[in-house]
Amino acid sequence: MSDLFFSGNWEGEYTYEENYFQDRRDICVAFSIAMEVKDGLVKGHCIDDEKGGGAANPAIIEGFMEGNFISFLKRYDHFWYTEENNEVTHVPSVPSHEVHYSGFFEADLFVGKWEITRQYIDGDGFSHELAFFGTWTMKKA
Repeated sequence: MSDLFFSGNWEGEYTYEENYFQDRRDICVAFSIAMEVKDGLVKGHCIDDEKGGGAANPAIIEGFMEGNFISFLKRYDHFWYTEENNEVTHVPSVPSHEVHYSGFFEADLFVGKWEITRQYIDGDGFSHELAFFGTWTMKKA
């Protein structure tokens, strides 16, 4: 398939795995991506359904494709998170977390995994890393 085929509008959904709060694991969040693929480089923007949490503005995506494999980072315009009670907290002064998507295109569908890792230093000065995972699918709109 050509870069031209993969350029354009796509629709998909993502889900959360066991390391998320119980009430988030049952949610499928729809998203739409408008992307351009040129010489294997992927650029575009993504809009998540409001069930996804709190992004009011489109997220930026950047990555690459090689054969039927895709890998891209999704970045929002600021940091936000969903608490255990499903309340969304926005922190506009903090840069967005990055969501790493990777997957394969087979039978007219991208299928893959996403991952968020976030490092922080606790009150005692110790460094920690949090990791969250899920799955995603996407098809041509």
